[in-house]
Amino acid sequence: MNISRVAMLAALSLGAVASPAFAQGSQTQATTPALPKSVRVVEAATPLRTGPGVTYPIVVTEAAGTVLEVTGQDGDWYRITLSADMVADANAPRTVYVLARLVSSAMGSIPSPQGVPTSQLAAQSSAPPLVQPFNASASPSMPEHEALLGGHAILDYDASQWTRSTVEGEPNSFQLTNRTGDLSVKVVTSRLQVSLDKIPDLELASTQKADPKARIIDRRFEKVNGVRMGSFQMLATVSGVELWYYTRYYSDANGTIEVIGYTASNRIQQVGPVFDKVVDGLRIVR
Repeated sequence: MNISRVAMLAALSLGAVASPAFAQGSQTQATTPALPKSVRVVEAATPLRTGPGVTYPIVVTEAAGTVLEVTGQDGDWYRITLSADMVADANAPRTVYVLARLVSSAMGSIPSPQGVPTSQLAAQSSAPPLVQPFNASASPSMPEHEALLGGHAILDYDASQWTRSTVEGEPNSFQLTNRTGDLSVKVVTSRLQVSLDKIPDLELASTQKADPKARIIDRRFEKVNGVRMGSFQMLATVSGVELWYYTRYYSDANGTIEVIGYTASNRIQQVGPVFDKVVDGLRIVR
């Protein structure tokens, strides 16, 4: 199986970063991952069973994208409580089990990244929003072309793979969620030009308000579609879940664009190829 470029960079970066305790040669205790409050089904016709094992009877099967409430864990199985409308038989058990590898943490409960904190920059102007209204009539089988910064930039993505949504209170931003629900991409635009060298540190400072231990594990500049852009990767723990953030960013006199992908850190290799196509779809129109 091919590993995506983004996933490979993440794996190399994670391997190269040692915790302070490890670097000093002290022993550390393994920590048990926090139990998620909810999970999202990622496989079609995922079976929910009466007990934590493949020999237990199937109560119901759920489609990819279904969110399940987690109430406990038994080895590699999550204990799930079903709502009444999820089972056709009123006498069927409401407490069931699902194999953990068939689900992922539900990203909907995780706050999205904010982009460069506007409180540290000049106030936004009162000009019209920089994100062109979404063309809802576009064919879902055709690539979507999203105009940014008044047409100064274009973001290409496959509308059949992503669901677009607005961000409340942020007219110059929007969010994409992939069809399995375990990867989100937030696109943030600003009218302000920001030094490319400063953007990662501004983003880290903002994230450390939620997780003081958040850290950047890789930063670099690269040429994308003929234009020099910056990128960085960051790890942070939010709501008990370790998240991986990958940000591709660009800034000039027309403004600043950040394309921020985020998912649970253990999902990088699975979602990396999908995310590659989005960040590589950012084009600057000259």
